[in-house]
Amino acid sequence: MCIFLARRLPLWALKHYILKVFIITFVALLFSVTENDYSEIFGEDYLNALLFYSENKGLIKAETNKYNVDIELVSAMIFPERIRYSVIQDFMETEFLSAIYTEQGSRMVDFSIGAFQMKPSFVEQLEKEVGNNPALQKKYPHLIIEAKSEVKERAFRINRLKNIRWQLRYVSVLYDILKFKFPLSEKSRDYKIKFYASAYNTGFTKTEQEIHENISRQFFPYGAEYKGQQFAYADVALYFFKNNYKPIFGQ
Repeated sequence: MCIFLARRLPLWALKHYILKVFIITFVALLFSVTENDYSEIFGEDYLNALLFYSENKGLIKAETNKYNVDIELVSAMIFPERIRYSVIQDFMETEFLSAIYTEQGSRMVDFSIGAFQMKPSFVEQLEKEVGNNPALQKKYPHLIIEAKSEVKERAFRINRLKNIRWQLRYVSVLYDILKFKFPLSEKSRDYKIKFYASAYNTGFTKTEQEIHENISRQFFPYGAEYKGQQFAYADVALYFFKNNYKPIFGQ
């Protein structure tokens, strides 16, 4: 504020003006500190995740349209998994652990696999939910695996998990389950994205309160045991939606 203006203002108005400037400056600084730029934090990994979405946006659109699910919610809630996806690690784990799972099941070994890092136990839970819901059975008639033995059933499930199209179908199933279990019609768009992301990351079988509490927990990308700086999975999902969704999907 210039000296000329300060001389003309009454003392009470000058104090009010200074206080207003201080509040505006403080809020601006607060947001600049607390809002993380995840594209900068994760660097090349974030860029690779965006590249994957750009290359597969046609498939993502096709699968979400096929099952009439919300592409904004679905694409956002699984995006962070692409940040920590490693082609080499996925190949090594798939080749080594798939054989153990096929023979002995998820109680013996459970591991993340495929484009969106899904675990066999996660798919088993989805299949159980669909099996107990006639409406979902009708919508996803081929989801339930019918095989002559549990070993063949698990082998079939692993093959599906290696396929991007099938992983997108599993995400569509999850979307419908969450929509049925947790009506969020009165919640904001941002909250829905964070809630769905939290459910995908921490487990959709948890209660609504547990999923809500996990929204702010900072376990990404290395998991709860890691002691260094981490971030909230749901925050990363929302950041993608606000900053990168429209440039890729054009909606």
